[in-house]
Amino acid sequence: MHYDNEKVRGLCVGIHEEFKNRRLIQKSWPTTDEIFYSEYIHRLSKITEMIPIICRRKGAKVLDVGCGEGRLALLLKNLGYDVSGVDAHVFEGLNTFDEPRGPLLSKYFSEKGIRVEKTNIENEKLPFSDKSFEMVMFMEVIEHLHNSPKPVLQEINRVLKSGGYLLLSTPNYASLKKRLSAIQGKSYHWPLKGYYNFEFTVPPSRDYVGHIREFTLPEIEAMLKWGGFEIISAKTYSLPNEKGLSLKDLPKYWLSRKGTGLVALTLYLLQNMGKRLKEHIFVVARKP
Repeated sequence: MHYDNEKVRGLCVGIHEEFKNRRLIQKSWPTTDEIFYSEYIHRLSKITEMIPIICRRKGAKVLDVGCGEGRLALLLKNLGYDVSGVDAHVFEGLNTFDEPRGPLLSKYFSEKGIRVEKTNIENEKLPFSDKSFEMVMFMEVIEHLHNSPKPVLQEINRVLKSGGYLLLSTPNYASLKKRLSAIQGKSYHWPLKGYYNFEFTVPPSRDYVGHIREFTLPEIEAMLKWGGFEIISAKTYSLPNEKGLSLKDLPKYWLSRKGTGLVALTLYLLQNMGKRLKEHIFVVARKP
């Protein structure tokens, strides 16, 4: 199957409008129109671009690990896949009308023919048999794990069929923007006030859901190899709304701050790290 970008974007918009019309937008971290059109629609389109050709067939079984509120799972369903999802917090919280979202989401997924299970992937097995899926999506999740990713990757390997594919994306700890922030003495974590007050904004029993550890591209590749996967492709990318400094901006940026040491650092960055400087990591791996 070939995915026309305009068709994919149209499907994404349709899902977003359904979420609004069916009162499925979450209250704690609402996906507003601004967030959707500046980020989500581009991220979902990017994911479909990276799906291996061999997996692009109707009825192929796909698992979305850490599916969140299910937008990717819904998009894949609309593209013809047989989709399941797991997430620890999918049915929690209120919508923007202060109604429990769980029953509304459960009914919605059931109508769409998507099986979504509440599963804490850090301490529970995936509720599926061995070799059940041809493709597993693991999108923007690994950075939220409180412990080693090893058990989760082992479980993903278990439920994948031989020759099946894992698609993984995560923020790039070594992006250019984060390097420059660190050099200036600035943190690139969630705003400190939000982190400090976290326990007062969510149920007390819930763990912190921000980024626990981010990784570099070589680290992700290493862990996937240790987990029994073959790397098919690995790269970094940035979304259109992430307008951080580009390589061509660096000399002007650093020279304006005066300092030969900073100029030397700029040259090093220009010569050695261009392919690994963007905001997100995207890896396609295969189970032999």
